[in-house]
Amino acid sequence: EMTRKMVAGSDEATWKRAEQAARLSRDALRNGCDGVTRAAQRSSLEVIDYGEIQDEDLGEPFRTQALGLSKGQASAVFRSDTGVHVMVLCDRENTGSDIPTLEQLEDRLYDQELALIARRYLRDIRREAAIIQP
Repeated sequence: EMTRKMVAGSDEATWKRAEQAARLSRDALRNGCDGVTRAAQRSSLEVIDYGEIQDEDLGEPFRTQALGLSKGQASAVFRSDTGVHVMVLCDRENTGSDIPTLEQLEDRLYDQELALIARRYLRDIRREAAIIQP
């Protein structure tokens, strides 16, 4: 995350300047996560590295920003109670019981392939079948 902390009660012009600085840093971002520090230094923004964190552990509006990102992508500039922010997602790992294992995926693909072969075989038999009437 690139952030510029704001003092409570700051006027709208100060917020706009902070948003502009964050926007400049976001636009200067190259190479995804590798360029975050350099881009943040351009506009004197602070870099916060959350490390590995679960979506549930992020507060709003950080969670909604992070969920909409793909790997290496930066969010739009957004405000919170504490300042102006840009989130950058370095990596995403899906975990949980609903994610199939490699073996389950292989089994599913094998079953699909077997079903396809069976359908083709039955189709070919129907085409070659001769109808004999007495």
